[in-house]
Amino acid sequence: MNLYQMSAKEFRREMKAFYKTYYGKVVFCLAYAMFFISLIFFLMICINTLTHSSWSYWRYVMMIPVSALFTILCFIIGSIYYYIELKAFICSKKKKSI
Repeated sequence: MNLYQMSAKEFRREMKAFYKTYYGKVVFCLAYAMFFISLIFFLMICINTLTHSSWSYWRYVMMIPVSALFTILCFIIGSIYYYIELKAFICSKKKKSI
């Protein structure tokens, strides 16, 4: 069966089965660890911008778009990596069952 022809219910069941394995948990942590680190970094920059009123204020303001873009890219790349590994897991599971 093609991965893209699965129903949403089947796909959710396969995602849960993938996450229950140790490999699935490691892939999830690796995929989204950089996103959470960059999100913390982004929040630190935003808080520093709001609380500091010194000459370095503009430096923080200029870093906001860059760090926001970096955070979004980390999430997108992490999601792509997670779903590539999920697809490989589902395909290997289907081959074993045949």
